[in-house]
Amino acid sequence: VSLLAFFDTQCPDCQHELPVLQTVYDAHRVADDLSLLCISRAQLADEIAPFWAAHGLTMPYSAQADRTVYDAFTDEGIPFVVIARPDGVIYSTYTWLAMPDSAQLSADIIAAGGM
Repeated sequence: VSLLAFFDTQCPDCQHELPVLQTVYDAHRVADDLSLLCISRAQLADEIAPFWAAHGLTMPYSAQADRTVYDAFTDEGIPFVVIARPDGVIYSTYTWLAMPDSAQLSADIIAAGGM
């Protein structure tokens, strides 16, 4: 199962959701073979790394200089989360309007094939 999360460390909703994603990452990365990647929306590593360190985040991230990758997935705003099954089919998406808690994300990961 793969989880992509688009973010910006200056976004208040992202600041709330990133620790939730860390909890999910810790719970599922080994037991359920979860691949998780946080992808910045036009924010470079020198801006992201201090936030990651200050909040004890260990999830992998990809710092993007522009919105190219983000624009390929959505224009709904951030945070934006995509969960895909092992066969690559998208199982669920969440926008900033209704972000899930760790229990909902965990349920989606398991249902998408992460057991």
